Amino acid sequence: MLKVKFTQDGRTLVAEVLERDGGDCYAAMNNRLHLEIVTPPYPTNFGGNGFIVGHTATASYTYAHPADATNAKQTFEKLVEEYNCRLPESNTLAEGEDLTVAFKQIGATVFANTLRCVSNFSKRSLNGFTLTPGDKTALSTTFVASLGSYAAYTYINADLATQAVATFSELIANKEKTETIGGNRLKVKFTLAGCKLTAQVLEQDESLRCLPEERNALFLAKNADYSICSNRRPKLMGTRLYVRGDDTRGDGRASPDTYDTPDEAAKALEAFKQLIKRINSPLQAEFERRDNVVIMKVLRAERFETAGQGAFKIGNLYNYGLFDNRIDIEPNVQRTHCKEFSTPEQAAKYIERAKEAIEWIESHL
Repeated sequence: MLKVKFTQDGRTLVAEVLERDGGDCYAAMNNRLHLEIVTPPYPTNFGGNGFIVGHTATASYTYAHPADATNAKQTFEKLVEEYNCRLPESNTLAEGEDLTVAFKQIGATVFANTLRCVSNFSKRSLNGFTLTPGDKTALSTTFVASLGSYAAYTYINADLATQAVATFSELIANKEKTETIGGNRLKVKFTLAGCKLTAQVLEQDESLRCLPEERNALFLAKNADYSICSNRRPKLMGTRLYVRGDDTRGDGRASPDTYDTPDEAAKALEAFKQLIKRINSPLQAEFERRDNVVIMKVLRAERFETAGQGAFKIGNLYNYGLFDNRIDIEPNVQRTHCKEFSTPEQAAKYIERAKEAIEWIESHL
């Protein structure tokens, strides 16, 4: 809280500080006149264009004309009022192995002060924000961190400013996240730390292991961009994860890889998680439609039971007659089923529902 009594006597303006809080430094400007609030030992002082609130109670200034003094009085009174109505502040100290940054947020404005910085720390990105080293601290959706320098930026709104502080703090912390994914056939432990992703195979069914006599890698699951396969030893290589292969000496090894950004590393982790769920699914199938005929090739099937919503979804596989009953598929035997529908639209709809059912199985069983 700031209380100041301004008194005008002709060309002279006198300011008496009645009350002030012990807050941090503050500055504001209006009509080329600025108000500054500073911490002691600076005295209260008047200048031609500014009023500095320090530790003493009274200051005065004589202007060239009475009208100038009147304008200054009205402007400073407004600036004091604005100070007392200023937006709430929040302070965040973000710490990591290579960075320590103090953030201060006032409404939509964020101030950043780099307190500690390793000059060669890695560039990182997350949710549209980027943290990178540089010669001078700068702030926007990209935070350039440099030791001992200070920057400020006003975002579109306070929510975006809050998001920026939270995201930059997460990038600075660069903490590890460990997650174990899988089931009876394949189980993998992933460790995510910024741009670095590490994979370690904990359990793997021997049927998924590439044999020495096989020349090429054995693909276990893949989508448009990512794949999991078995060849020699476990190894993570960008969009491909090699699990245990014909060289058993590497079965327990953890394999790391570094991506360009944390977003890319997180995207790879999510893709591998979905592929591992597919490998562990009790039902795997491929679909092909030829006009109004659906061809379903069952790659793998195990007997399973479910109820409620799952039973309804899985029932789509049987209601259309591709299986005579739920135990008609023998485990680990590939079979091809064909079904003719009245129209191509019905055939396409079946494939959509069948894929939905299999995705449900992958996620819930």
